[in-house]
Amino acid sequence: MAKVFWATGRTFTEQLAWSELDRTFAMAAAIQEIEERSKRMSGFTHGIDT
Repeated sequence: MAKVFWATGRTFTEQLAWSELDRTFAMAAAIQEIEERSKRMSGFTHGIDT
């Protein structure tokens, strides 16, 4: 297990912090994607081509 963290050059704590950040960014990207889609969908229902 230690080898993996040494290979990435991060300590266990740093690794946890980074995966937390990655999860946050992934969540933000997903939310943005959903918002974009719903905007496009509402655009279609109102007959507005965006």
